Amino acid sequence: MVKRKVLVDTEPVRIDFHLNGSFTRLKSLQFRRQLEIPTQIIPAHLRAIGSCFFLTQIYEYPEPGEEGKPCFRWQIQEKSKANSYF
Repeated sequence: MVKRKVLVDTEPVRIDFHLNGSFTRLKSLQFRRQLEIPTQIIPAHLRAIGSCFFLTQIYEYPEPGEEGKPCFRWQIQEKSKANSYF
């Protein structure tokens, strides 16, 4: 069994615009950065330009000396179901 370290980062984001190739650019409302994620992971009702929600980025990677590939995934949490940041 591969031992893995996990880092989790959650931040409020807003949809800035949609890119060619099925990606969407998000603007972080907490940090001054932009993120690009696959459009398909965003629920259809949240895909409108200007929509806000929480994005959780999950990074999993093997402990030093262990074999295995790093894993990266996202989770979306609607603002109505999260604490009121917006």
